[in-house]
Amino acid sequence: MKEASKWWKHSITDLKTAEYDLKGGMLNAAAFYSQQAAEKALKALQIKKLDRFERTHDLVYLAKSVEAPETIVKLCGLIAPF
Repeated sequence: MKEASKWWKHSITDLKTAEYDLKGGMLNAAAFYSQQAAEKALKALQIKKLDRFERTHDLVYLAKSVEAPETIVKLCGLIAPF
């Protein structure tokens, strides 16, 4: 559980960074940190549900691996490949 919490906290930090960059007009940085936030949140969920995480950056794969709702899977497809 401790490992999942660590990944979740990193995802929140990345999300806050993305929001800050977006407000500052730094769109590429905002897109990058948004992707990172989603990836780390999904890996936290993998750890919680599967007791492991996979070393991949494929958001769609990560979302499917935790049986995320189809809406989330589709949104992950929109974020990738950035």
